[in-house]
Amino acid sequence: MPISSSAAPAERPRVVSTRALTVFGALAAAGMVLLFPYETLVRASLDARNGDALAVAYLHNLLRTETDNAQMRFALAAQHRARGEAAAALAAIAPLREHPDPATRHHARWLAWQFGTAQAPLSAALRDELHALAAAPALLPADRIELILAAAGHGQPAIADLAMRHLAAHASLDSASAEAAAERLRTAGHAALAARCYLLARHRVTPVDAQRRYFLAALRTLQAVSDFDTAFALADRELGTLADDGPTLSFLIHLARAANQPARAADYARALIRVSLLEQLDPTAGAIRPVAASAHDTLAVLPFDAERYQLAYDTFLAAGALADAYALAASAVRQAPDDSAWRARLAQVAEWHGQPAEALAQWHHLARGGDDAAWAQVLRLAPGLFAHAALLDAQQHALAARPGDTALLAAVAATYERLGEPAAGLRFLHDHVARHRSAASYEILATFAERAGRGDVADAALAVLDQRYGATPERSVRRAAGLIARGRLDDAMAALDAAHAQAPDNALAYWRLRASLASLLQDRAAQRDALDRLVPQASARSSDYADLVELLRAEHPDQAARVAERAWQQFDQPEWLLHSLDLHLHTRNYAAMGALIDALPADRLRTLEADPGFLRLRGQWRQGRGEFAAAQADFIAALQRAPGNAAARESLLWLLVDAGKADSLRALLARHEADWARDADLHDALAAAALVVSRPQHALDTYWLPRAAARRDDFLWMMGLADALEQAGDADRAWRVREQLWRSRPRALPANALTLARRAADLRLAQLQRPGDASHALLRALLSQDRDSDPLATPLLRDLAMSWMLEAGTTDQARAFLFERYATALTRPLWAEAAVALAADDAPMLAELLARHDTALPATQRADIAQRLGRPDLAASTLADAATDQHANDEVHLQMSAVLLDQAHRLRLDAQAQHLGSLDENAHSAQLRLRVAPRLKLTLTLGRTRRSAPRNSPLSNPADARHAAVELTWTHDAGVTRFGVGRQFGFGDTTPWWLGHDAPLDRRWSLAVEIGAQLPATESSALRVAGMKDQLLASATYGLSSRERVSAQWAHSRYASQHGLALGRADRWQLDYVHRLTTGAPEVEAGVYLGGYRFRADVGSEAAARAHLDALLPDGLGPLLPDSYLFQGLRVEVNARQRHGVQRALVPYAALDLNHVTGRGAGYGVTLGIGGAVFGADQLDVGVQFEQGGEGEAGRSDAVFLNYQLFF
Repeated sequence: MPISSSAAPAERPRVVSTRALTVFGALAAAGMVLLFPYETLVRASLDARNGDALAVAYLHNLLRTETDNAQMRFALAAQHRARGEAAAALAAIAPLREHPDPATRHHARWLAWQFGTAQAPLSAALRDELHALAAAPALLPADRIELILAAAGHGQPAIADLAMRHLAAHASLDSASAEAAAERLRTAGHAALAARCYLLARHRVTPVDAQRRYFLAALRTLQAVSDFDTAFALADRELGTLADDGPTLSFLIHLARAANQPARAADYARALIRVSLLEQLDPTAGAIRPVAASAHDTLAVLPFDAERYQLAYDTFLAAGALADAYALAASAVRQAPDDSAWRARLAQVAEWHGQPAEALAQWHHLARGGDDAAWAQVLRLAPGLFAHAALLDAQQHALAARPGDTALLAAVAATYERLGEPAAGLRFLHDHVARHRSAASYEILATFAERAGRGDVADAALAVLDQRYGATPERSVRRAAGLIARGRLDDAMAALDAAHAQAPDNALAYWRLRASLASLLQDRAAQRDALDRLVPQASARSSDYADLVELLRAEHPDQAARVAERAWQQFDQPEWLLHSLDLHLHTRNYAAMGALIDALPADRLRTLEADPGFLRLRGQWRQGRGEFAAAQADFIAALQRAPGNAAARESLLWLLVDAGKADSLRALLARHEADWARDADLHDALAAAALVVSRPQHALDTYWLPRAAARRDDFLWMMGLADALEQAGDADRAWRVREQLWRSRPRALPANALTLARRAADLRLAQLQRPGDASHALLRALLSQDRDSDPLATPLLRDLAMSWMLEAGTTDQARAFLFERYATALTRPLWAEAAVALAADDAPMLAELLARHDTALPATQRADIAQRLGRPDLAASTLADAATDQHANDEVHLQMSAVLLDQAHRLRLDAQAQHLGSLDENAHSAQLRLRVAPRLKLTLTLGRTRRSAPRNSPLSNPADARHAAVELTWTHDAGVTRFGVGRQFGFGDTTPWWLGHDAPLDRRWSLAVEIGAQLPATESSALRVAGMKDQLLASATYGLSSRERVSAQWAHSRYASQHGLALGRADRWQLDYVHRLTTGAPEVEAGVYLGGYRFRADVGSEAAARAHLDALLPDGLGPLLPDSYLFQGLRVEVNARQRHGVQRALVPYAALDLNHVTGRGAGYGVTLGIGGAVFGADQLDVGVQFEQGGEGEAGRSDAVFLNYQLFF
């Protein structure tokens, strides 16, 4: 049968029924549900590592069935956050932000805030959300801690503080969480928040150790960032129960000291000491000892903790709390008396605290314990505290180390005496002297025994001294006094006899005691011997005084004056006073005269002032003291009371002569000379007065020469005549008078006197005719021949030595000699004072001398001073007056000529021919100097220079030059100032000008500075012809002595051609040292110098100026550009000043210069010439000069020059 496709399928047989199959499926599904690990899968998904994709998938599938599972959503959000899927994370927790549970809701908001800040910066909305979360009480502590960290990290301290306050109020926060939060904040750099977290941890623990740990951790956190103010504020606020905790207070002390707050540290130290006291329990009562209100009282009685006491002591000292430190140290010493360190501290702080007695007690205790340094402190403190016992111990200890120290031994004896223990002192001194014998120790023993009333011991000690070291007057007086006190007169006289041979006449105590003792013993010879050596006693009669004064007057006027003085004091008779004053005046004992006059009562003085004799003597006393005005008043008063008193007249004249009062003498002579000249006794004084007023010729004609024949045998008077002749300028006649006197001098005169006079005359003659080294040698020989005595003790040799030093130019030596040799004299030689001031160029001193002495000065010196002070008119008038009076004084006439020449106008003519290697020049000039005012000069100059070039010269047809200039020179108190301007016509036309100033700062220093533009340039031949320069020049000179000087010079120049083409710049410097080898004629000076010249070319580009130079320098501009070099050399000059000064005779001069210039080698220069007056009012200078190498032209150059000056 065929098969059909549309046939119905065959029915399959059913093995299991549908119902059974349904039941079986249900059972299988239930089994599967029971067997599936759901909880394990959820836990694994929650605990999976962040960012695990499988965990994300599981959590998504699980949330399909448990959409409200907050834990899974938080886990899913964490996974998405780990994978950087912030949006997915926010979506995961979005349903939880409205969760009914506040904790879950706020945790979701916190996570959402974190996810939001991860995607964008902190916005206002996020800040507001953060603030709301910080204030939310339901926020978990862990989230709040994270919020605090986030707020601090985003710079929101207020939100962090708010969160911190809510965190502190959260009951579930434990100490470990707070500590962990503090560590995280500290690590993040938020020290203040970390400290607050540590305090939260502290408040959540009970044990003191734990509280201390957290509290100190908070302080250390703040200390680590040096926030001491916050730390101390926290400590003050949060100390609480730890206020009585010793370790905490110790830490606070160290913290305050580290913060440099000693006062706070001291407060903590006081608290620490109080805590230490509280910790000391009373073992008998079992109670804590009460603490008194005063820390000082408690510290004084209770035990101490050594470490804490040390810390507190150091803190008190650092804070300046000396009272606390003192009380603390005192308590420590009482509780540990064997602790030397605490005793030393107590001694130091006690002295600082004003308790030197306590300090001394502690140092004394330490010293007795063997501390040598403490003995020194005892020696320092004991004298001021009058602690003689302690001082004695210290002195004895020092004496044991230095037994030979007699001063210390005397101090020990004095201390025993102050202690009132003479017996102990004698025992100690006896023992010391027995071990260490010396004269000083026996003296100390004797003195102590005398003061202790033990004359026998004193006499025994002095006797030992006499045996060992010989008797002396002082010791014999001591022995005799002690023996006399004990009634042993014969033994006392024997003691005095032992020193009789050694007793000098001025041993007044010895002779006085000997006279008294001899009188007691009726020993007339010894008594007379003593009285002859003693001045009369108070019981002597007036006739005895008169006889003794007459006896002593000739050989001992000083003793006679003292005897007369005692007579005046004893008998009160005016003639004794005048007698004593006259004798004291004879010995120049002005001090004794002053004592007598000053001791006069006012009424007695008024009575004596009516006596012309007293007024004259008082005037001479005042004159001796330098009180010239008062002395003059006394002499005038004496003349008013007795107009004919010759002694008063003579005294007044000599006073004015000695004082150099020329004006007063002129007035006095004008009024009284005609009358007083009738008294021959006044002629010497009148002659001296005429010399003072610079009228030596009048003195000679009126007083000296008319009496010369009668006084020719009076050696001193004739020597005065010779001096007057010499002052009048008649030196030849003066020397003839002296020679005649020396030849006629009686041979009975001591041999050395005539020799000395001859040698002095030789020296004065040498100074006049052979000045300089020859007179120097003669003076040395003269002084060296008087080795047995001071050769300068005589006025003659003093004046000669002074004149030689001035002539030699040793100004400092002359000034020192003047003050040394005339320090005790009434007046110093006026001529020497003036000469020293002139040599030192001491303008203030010169002005003072001229104002104070004026006409009393020698005419030549007065003129020199006027010249030096810029007063030529006074100099000229002074010399004119002197020349009129001293018609034979050649020196005055010559000086007057020189002064008048210096004030005169001058015409100068110069001519010079020189060969400079590549250039020949012939120069002529005329100069007219006019003195338009005493201190102002006008100089006019005209000149012409003809030039030619040798065959091989680089210069082609050098141009001639003509120049004209005018210069003003102003001399003023500050120096000399010059200003000039000129016009030069040559290669190019230029207008040079210059301004200079020379300033002598003092007698050693002088400075000079000059500035100029378009000045002639002489550095090379090419520059001489075509160049010019602008220059700034400065120099300084310092006189090391009258023979030596050093100088320095610097110049900066800017070179250009005369047509304005810039060439370059140069700096030149030079140092010189010059030493004068001789002091007289000829003057020889030698010096060394070194320097440098540096040129920096900077040639301009002006075509027109170059074209001008091309015609002169066809081979290029090289000759216009100097080389740079260093130079050094040696220079010797003879009579160098003669070439530039005004000379009365023709004097030769010369100079030799040996030098070396880098790049050129050695060179030399020689100058020879002669200069001086020819017809009188003129000056001629002729010379030649040869040079090879050196600065300037490198080749050989020579010159011949002549200049002539005419004064009119």
